[in-house]
Amino acid sequence: MTEFPENNRVLAEYRKLAPDYDRAWSGYIEASINATLCRLPALPDNARILDVGCGTGVLLAALAERFPHAALTGVDPTGEMLARAGQRLPLSTNLQQAPAEVLPFPDDSFDLVISTSVFHYVGEPEKALLEMHRVMRPGGHVVITDWCADYAGIRLLGLWLRLVRKPFHHIYRASELYGLLRESGFREAQCDRYKTSPLWGMMTLVAH
Repeated sequence: MTEFPENNRVLAEYRKLAPDYDRAWSGYIEASINATLCRLPALPDNARILDVGCGTGVLLAALAERFPHAALTGVDPTGEMLARAGQRLPLSTNLQQAPAEVLPFPDDSFDLVISTSVFHYVGEPEKALLEMHRVMRPGGHVVITDWCADYAGIRLLGLWLRLVRKPFHHIYRASELYGLLRESGFREAQCDRYKTSPLWGMMTLVAH
């Protein structure tokens, strides 16, 4: 298993959060995952699916229910979160400890590469998107759901997080993330912006 630096603030934060993460964020998790699932492209029954930053495996569990014949894989840099995921997911799920910037898979491995509520933590977004593009099969898709800085409430959240020094890298506007996708080799991308609560603005981008 790959080891990651102990002083990484994101990893340190999520090691502490892992035991109570699902309970503390249950409403947000359910709303953001449901919003993502209804925006997925069509997939074959036996699709190969990778969840980047899978955390405690809630999205993978929902994908297993929707696509019972799919081959599911999840990566996360935090071992404690993966341990929680392993408790809820089928034994056939492939879980590996790895960051988004270094995906341990061959080229053209997955029909769908998906990531929810992760991208604002990614320190090297261009590298992560290049990796997602590399492991996506021809004709496949990448789906990214994240906080959206096009909403004033999310911009205020970002300012507050900076003040209290919570670990995050950058909250993107839709146009910023769209630009990064194009620079990383994706030919086309579609973006939906929406709210999952009166104050929480999100976006889902589907790219190929």
